[in-house]
Amino acid sequence: MTMRAAPFERHEDLFILTNRISGHDMKAVCEMWGHAHEWEVRLQIVGKGLVAFAAVPTVPVAMETAERWKAAMISLGWYLLDSR
Repeated sequence: MTMRAAPFERHEDLFILTNRISGHDMKAVCEMWGHAHEWEVRLQIVGKGLVAFAAVPTVPVAMETAERWKAAMISLGWYLLDSR
């Protein structure tokens, strides 16, 4: 009998930031993915792709990771568009 791993499911976005770079409006989305006891935090720049990824053991660690990434991006001039 072949066992298949459950697919990762996207959960609610952790934050969305925006910035105007070289005359273009850019959007960054911090996504949370998971299944069973595995979690991933992914930072995507819309139209550019994945810019950061972390596999984490728990939801609290995922939230801490997202907060660090958000603070770093805000310090680089990104603006909070939406927060949950």
